[in-house]
Amino acid sequence: MRKDVELMLEGVLDTEDINLNKYMDADFQTLLNAFEKYINMTSRKKLIISIFFFKKARFPESVEFEDFKMEGDRFKDILKIKLKRRIERGDLEGGFRDIEGIFFVKHIKNSHYIALTLEDSDFFEHGLLRLLENLSPDYTKPVLTSKEILKLLFSYTKDNKNNYNVIPKRTIFYDRNKKSDISHISKSLDEIVYKYKNENLYVNKIRFKLINKKKKQYIFSGSIRRDGSVEFREGNMSILMGMINKIFEPVEYKSSVFNSSDRNNFKRLTKKSIRVEYEDSVLSEVEDNERLFKTLENIPRSDFLVFHHNPYLHVSFFDYVDGSKFDIFGLDDKTICIVPYEGATESSFNNMLEGIQKEFGEGVVDEFFFHDYSLKDITA
Repeated sequence: MRKDVELMLEGVLDTEDINLNKYMDADFQTLLNAFEKYINMTSRKKLIISIFFFKKARFPESVEFEDFKMEGDRFKDILKIKLKRRIERGDLEGGFRDIEGIFFVKHIKNSHYIALTLEDSDFFEHGLLRLLENLSPDYTKPVLTSKEILKLLFSYTKDNKNNYNVIPKRTIFYDRNKKSDISHISKSLDEIVYKYKNENLYVNKIRFKLINKKKKQYIFSGSIRRDGSVEFREGNMSILMGMINKIFEPVEYKSSVFNSSDRNNFKRLTKKSIRVEYEDSVLSEVEDNERLFKTLENIPRSDFLVFHHNPYLHVSFFDYVDGSKFDIFGLDDKTICIVPYEGATESSFNNMLEGIQKEFGEGVVDEFFFHDYSLKDITA
């Protein structure tokens, strides 16, 4: 697979104006043009993009972990990285297998980054994404809800200027009751909305095509996942970049909610915290509290302590990865309040939020302001 990528770079990017053997004059737009040309000519290929936050000033050009090794070449506004990972397990032939490939990193703005690769899904899942996870807490992945994914796709149908139509091809749901994935062919976005709302499902991935109804032609074919990853299979690269900007909108808002929240040191509600608001009742019964505890229990490399179970909920959550700590309160039957402690990271918050959204239920993340009561509030 890596040879195919090198051939793409040599055959498509090496022009009279650009010599990528030295990488001196190549930039991100040149790379996008090459990807678009190559993928539209080669239907078996797809471009996979991971969207993420990275808190340090520069993405590293090289790192060495126990099972990872990467080397990067920086040229103009992009970074090209060769990555190799060795997975050692007794059930593998020879006791190990190697994952090797190339990906590119682009800084969008502030702490916003994207990583792009033409390698297969195995490299993306077990190579690229696992590498990024090892860069936590500087690395933070997005957490999208079913509603946010559908809202993004509906935004194209409401674009009066371009008159787009979104055609779903296949949707991967996760069934919270059966703890399994469901593959479903949907006829419309409305059908997807109805299905996830009425069957206790959440959307893991939607593969779709975007058509310009005026020109009567497909302009994008690909998919979007709840972790913000996007696949580009065919079409116009400018549509892809516009989609990435749309994905960053809800992700950036939730990031601002976390970063502007007050920090707690006294196991209490702070003046400005984080709330997860649900449309329906989720904490009306003791069994609901137990379901939340089970959800927290299933979040890897973490633990929690229950201070109050009933009649009101108060849980302390601890992340073993970076030492982040949070208090979780049940404000009412539709609202969970999350209060970070000093030093809690956004990476840890998103991992916890991902677990809650997947297993317990998808709520809307927003700010919560706790009213400071005074004597005047309780006297006539």
